[in-house]
Amino acid sequence: MAVMAIIVEGHGFSVAQAGVSITQDPITVGIPGFAKEELSRTTQANTGAHTARAATLRKYEPFSHTFPYDPADYAAWQGSSGSAAHTIVFPAAAGTLTVYAEVQSVSEIKQETDGRPTYDVTFIVTNLNVTTETQPAFA
Repeated sequence: MAVMAIIVEGHGFSVAQAGVSITQDPITVGIPGFAKEELSRTTQANTGAHTARAATLRKYEPFSHTFPYDPADYAAWQGSSGSAAHTIVFPAAAGTLTVYAEVQSVSEIKQETDGRPTYDVTFIVTNLNVTTETQPAFA
């Protein structure tokens, strides 16, 4: 069962990525999820049966955010390269999720039904903090 990402309405959320300066808060926020069938069972000593207990190694799936179009923000995302700390700030002081990710794609600008222009940015989770593996962390 793959969980691509939990998609939530962006009111009260903010996102930031090291090396990218953005001014617009997202309209929708994708929160990284992981695929259960991709879990490593190597540390559980299971050789004859597939069980449901989660292991420690997870494959995180790509996630995306939708932003209102702003030329500077759009160009900043398009110019982003390499793995960097990506922080999602939850509303009402509920905490932050920091994951190392890189921009996989920036969509074309599209018109929403209310007429406003938006675009999507899709990220891949890399866990690479320069040369150190850093797992997603909630604080």
